[in-house]
Amino acid sequence: MMSCIIGVCNTEKTNELLEQQQTIAFFVSLDATKNQIKQDVERLLGIKPLDVRTMVAPNGRKKAYVRLPKDIDVNDISAKLKLV
Repeated sequence: MMSCIIGVCNTEKTNELLEQQQTIAFFVSLDATKNQIKQDVERLLGIKPLDVRTMVAPNGRKKAYVRLPKDIDVNDISAKLKLV
């Protein structure tokens, strides 16, 4: 099974979201469903997401905003995804 996650969206805004709201942003394939994204995040990070929101940007790329549990250390997630 192929992953629907293309990559991590790494901008100042998404870094703030991760630090303040425990929410990480991913670029995902256009045909990805919220359930598929949730399963891929579980497989990738070993964490069960609380919530998944998606949007298609004007440039045609689909983003997924994944909210993580409050007890997760965002520094560990940043290091795992090489955002630091």
